[in-house]
Amino acid sequence: VVSTYHDIVETKVIECDWIEGARELLDSVYQKIPLFVASGTPQDELRRIVDARGMSHYFTETRGSPDKKDVIVRDVAIRFGFNPTNALFLGDAMTDYHAAMACNCPFIGVVAHDRENPFPENSQTVENLLFIAELL
Repeated sequence: VVSTYHDIVETKVIECDWIEGARELLDSVYQKIPLFVASGTPQDELRRIVDARGMSHYFTETRGSPDKKDVIVRDVAIRFGFNPTNALFLGDAMTDYHAAMACNCPFIGVVAHDRENPFPENSQTVENLLFIAELL
């Protein structure tokens, strides 16, 4: 039963719609700057999802659990030689916000218009990624 539930959830994630503006943002920047995924999803599952969605080519590296997001950010920064203060962490969960804050990384929260904003009052948030895609 667990494997069936797991398979259903993974399939639903693979089939879900893109966040508005996400594809445009990725298309406009992936060949210019390195992009990374830091997720709480188990790494093997995450890579299957990213592959199945045809997104692997966008990312320099895709990392999931068991590593924590702040550990991933620090490790990637060291190995790829950048300062997290010069990066941008986009996320939709408080674990993303906390990882960004732990690494002194600027953060933008993505909060759909029909969802409650979980982020602190002074946090920068967007409803979709169109605005960011249009800036580039």
